[in-house]
Amino acid sequence: MFRFDPEPSVFHAFDPRAKLFLQIAVAIASVAIAGPSAVIILCGLATVSLWLVGVSVREFLGGIRFVLALLGMAVLVRGITIGAPWIDTTAALDGLEAALRILLLVAVGFVYVRTTPIRESQAALQWFVPGRIGRLLAVGVGVVFRFFPVLLSELQAMRTASQARLGDKRPVQDRIGLLTIGGVNRGIERADRLSDALRARCLAWNPTLPPLAASRHDVIPIGLGVALLGWTLLAG
Repeated sequence: MFRFDPEPSVFHAFDPRAKLFLQIAVAIASVAIAGPSAVIILCGLATVSLWLVGVSVREFLGGIRFVLALLGMAVLVRGITIGAPWIDTTAALDGLEAALRILLLVAVGFVYVRTTPIRESQAALQWFVPGRIGRLLAVGVGVVFRFFPVLLSELQAMRTASQARLGDKRPVQDRIGLLTIGGVNRGIERADRLSDALRARCLAWNPTLPPLAASRHDVIPIGLGVALLGWTLLAG
């Protein structure tokens, strides 16, 4: 799910630098602006972004079920108290607000990954961070973006194979152990194969990346980012 989709959308027309600037602005606003009203507005922005790339909220949440489970457990643990009243409603609501802030950041990151080719992300990073550090970041992003979806596919294939062999009837701790050990082994194997493939293709330290050119469409994400940063300053 977290991979580039060439199907055109509004966000595909934006320059990757403008999209990165908007992401940074959303991240700063989500951390710096307190209160439920800010969370509602930012979640609304994330929902509209998902809609513009043709992904429903239900489809997005279904693709991050594991993240949702972790956030739900965090909210539950935050609200439970040792002794009466056993459940602290205020603490649980605070945990829910924090979970929503994390979810909207994941949604905005998903929109960026879905609408930006890896090479354009590398070029944008090298533009933001010039020099050897920028080249190192660009190469790292390219490797991670290519490796992570493959690893997720491996884990999903392992889970499907386990269920086909009635693995879902095993105790929870056994299932977790099998998936963890198998996932680590598959990850190491894939990393070795990726290393061999990069050497075979003569991975370049300073590859020729696509040129970046801003357009009038970039006024939209840049304007939104500036507005969010201004809101952050006023709220602070």
